[in-house]
Amino acid sequence: GNTENTNPTVIQAPAQHTLTINEIVKEQGQNVTNDDINNAVQVPNKNRVAIKQGNALPTNLAGGRTSHIPVVIYYSDGSSEEATA
Repeated sequence: GNTENTNPTVIQAPAQHTLTINEIVKEQGQNVTNDDINNAVQVPNKNRVAIKQGNALPTNLAGGRTSHIPVVIYYSDGSSEEATA
């Protein structure tokens, strides 16, 4: 006869994160720091934020310009996601 699997596999999905990224404002010629990036990203359960591999922090900023910085957000539950700061 037919047998039914009574032990289903349960996969735990990471919780959805509500993300807020605050603008980083610097004077002309100043540099963006890792702390600036980490402090700009506001999200529950954040462990840390880092620049996405292969990218560099903007340096010697020009006046009146906006830079977009690709980052990776690492969460306390071991998950991560990419965003732009």
